[in-house]
Amino acid sequence: NFLETACKRAVQCACDIQNKLNNLEIVKGKFLSVKIGLGVGQCHILFVGGLFGRCEYLCVGEAMRQACESETHASGGGQILMSELVQRHVIGSYNFIKAEVQPGYSATDNLTYYMIDREGSEQYGKGNKVMTKADAFLMRKLFDKKRIKEKLGTLRTFLPAGVKSYLNIDKETWCKEIRLITSMFLNIKIDLSQLKDESAFQKVQSVANTVQRCIYRTRGALNKFLMDDKGSVMLMVWGIPPYSSRDDPLSCVCSCMTILAELKKLGLKCGMGV
Repeated sequence: NFLETACKRAVQCACDIQNKLNNLEIVKGKFLSVKIGLGVGQCHILFVGGLFGRCEYLCVGEAMRQACESETHASGGGQILMSELVQRHVIGSYNFIKAEVQPGYSATDNLTYYMIDREGSEQYGKGNKVMTKADAFLMRKLFDKKRIKEKLGTLRTFLPAGVKSYLNIDKETWCKEIRLITSMFLNIKIDLSQLKDESAFQKVQSVANTVQRCIYRTRGALNKFLMDDKGSVMLMVWGIPPYSSRDDPLSCVCSCMTILAELKKLGLKCGMGV
């Protein structure tokens, strides 16, 4: 069935990633460590923001919550963890070890989480594979240049103004620049388990609009909006096209103070790094 195939593809992809990237030497003496978490369930795509035609989208829901929860229980690199709901669909292909809850961590559900036993699974990353290349080819056929141009107006709403300016003059190959920028990471205490109804979704929209207003006043840009097990994370940048100023660091800190005050009015706590 569909869910079984989807779970098998996800695990297959996770195995391929671990085989190719975990313990990969990035520079001399420095190795990459990869932890992967998987979940399955209903999801929602939230479209938030909209100020000055700039939007962000993010995936939330049970599958994302389980995936984040799984990754949290990983104790080291090279591990692939999944909820019992995923494990049920792939149990015949791999051997599993029950995951231990990390010290000081309180689970938010009654699910059991499992880790693939890389040593005990003969089929790890090898057997029982499902077809993926054919679907990838079909996906490319669905999104031809003509269809993309028809949707260009909608797609532009998800691009920063600095990128759009180059698209307008059809010179996107020249938009790669090296610049001195000021960046801010904003962590808002909203987690995936709280997003279960319309009122929660509207709260996220209010947060996105509030942050946009605060940063656009000082000519900052919203780069991305993510949600994971650590909460809601926003990345903002000052100094990218079409605006740049020697006062960008000051503008960033001023925006921090404003965001702090405005989110407090919404009853939310946040942390920032500049």
